[in-house]
Amino acid sequence: MYFAQMDHSDTEKKYAIVDQRLFCHHAKSLSEQKMSMVQAPFGEDSMPSSFGKLRYSRRMICAGMIGMAVAPPPLHAATDVLVYKDPNCGCCGDWAKQVGDAGVSVQIEEASDLSAIRSRLGVPPDLAGCHTAEVGGYVIEGHVPVDAVSRLLSERPDAVGISAPGMPQGSPGMSGKLEKYSVILFGPRGRRTFMQFVGSEEAG
Repeated sequence: MYFAQMDHSDTEKKYAIVDQRLFCHHAKSLSEQKMSMVQAPFGEDSMPSSFGKLRYSRRMICAGMIGMAVAPPPLHAATDVLVYKDPNCGCCGDWAKQVGDAGVSVQIEEASDLSAIRSRLGVPPDLAGCHTAEVGGYVIEGHVPVDAVSRLLSERPDAVGISAPGMPQGSPGMSGKLEKYSVILFGPRGRRTFMQFVGSEEAG
């Protein structure tokens, strides 16, 4: 929050709140318009508590709006998901259920020879998981979290798809102790780490 000092007498000082229509972009607008502001004579530690609470509450609102802006879109905005899984695989069915709970229609196709399907779809053998899915023109291999699928469909990179190789413990559909694992983006441009997770939560 910014204040302009107004001298009404030698002994009394009043502060008028300067109008700020775009709080999150205030600093930028000040620079562009070359406005001159007079800083209040008290520091952050001595600022009245009511002013401090207002300033920090606005900061938190701004941060929340930014977080909402960068959050991946909901998965239900995508096309239906086709999942290829072994008939005897329970964790694959659990993953498909979690995807369905995100709001999309999931079709399951039982297949005993998943390696042939992976070969047809262009999944490298070392990136294989325990099931394969198709959605929005991409391949989803293994226990990939819904957030990674949403981001893939939002950004639309030049790639075949993404994979959570193997069967990471604690990943969506998998039980066991939580462990950090990577989701790999792969395709004609090579491969790279797309996101990292612990369980279903993105890891820094």
